[in-house]
Amino acid sequence: MMDLGGGWQLDLWPRYVDNLPRLGVESYFDLDARISRRPNDTVEFAIVGQSLLDSRRKEFVPEFLSLSPT
Repeated sequence: MMDLGGGWQLDLWPRYVDNLPRLGVESYFDLDARISRRPNDTVEFAIVGQSLLDSRRKEFVPEFLSLSPT
């Protein structure tokens, strides 16, 4: 979390998930980011990006219900 001054903020969430062989999920790195501007105390505008490094990977396997990827 970084305060850039002038009401601007930048937040970065890097993460690493280790290999989950039982679920068939390979290890991966990923990044979420958020940049926002607060012109006053009651209003904030933000742009958020999630899974910026790879949005098409297996993250989990349902154990109870049979689901199809969409």
